[in-house]
Amino acid sequence: MLKEEQAPPSAPLGERTPSSVIGRRGLLKLEERLLSEGGLEVYTPTVDYRGIDLVTRHEHGGRAVYKAVQVKYSSGRAGRFLFGVMKDSFHPRPDLLVAFVCGSADQVLLIPSADLERMLARVSRDAFGKQYKVGIELRRNIFYLRQGGGRKIPLNEYLDTIILRR
Repeated sequence: MLKEEQAPPSAPLGERTPSSVIGRRGLLKLEERLLSEGGLEVYTPTVDYRGIDLVTRHEHGGRAVYKAVQVKYSSGRAGRFLFGVMKDSFHPRPDLLVAFVCGSADQVLLIPSADLERMLARVSRDAFGKQYKVGIELRRNIFYLRQGGGRKIPLNEYLDTIILRR
């Protein structure tokens, strides 16, 4: 029997799938990809602490390097993916990456939080100003982040998971 706060595996017919279930799908897809590429250890926190969904570890120059990853997932439609980033739970720092899983594990953008913070300055927010509405679109094999005024920032430089090994 499910506890009240737990989400069902899928929503009943005609109801929307809870965002917690959708987010978990993205997390599992990313974990599978990172583990299959090798060279990284992947850890999942037991509790949601500061929006960290997973931690990676690898050896670099004889020392352990850890990266915290916040995962966002969107199944998308017609090459357009919409993500929500909560303003109060997004705290940029040097070891934090935000992973935008765009429908599948081979379409993951790993953006350093400092870079994302600069990009979010011109992204629209919800009516209460608490959540950034991050729109990413895929056009002619190039991912773009949509900003106000029709401005688009190309994101393909963030497609490679090598950023986790730096």
